Amino acid sequence: MHPLEYLTIALAVLTVAARVSMYLPRPPKGPFKAM
Repeated sequence: MHPLEYLTIALAVLTVAARVSMYLPRPPKGPFKAM
């Protein structure tokens, strides 16, 4: 895999996680809590 593909996948995962955390009543515990 190329580094750009890793970046794209990481951005997609972060976007999905941020979108899911918006719909959840409580923010998920973990690294996403700081964002």
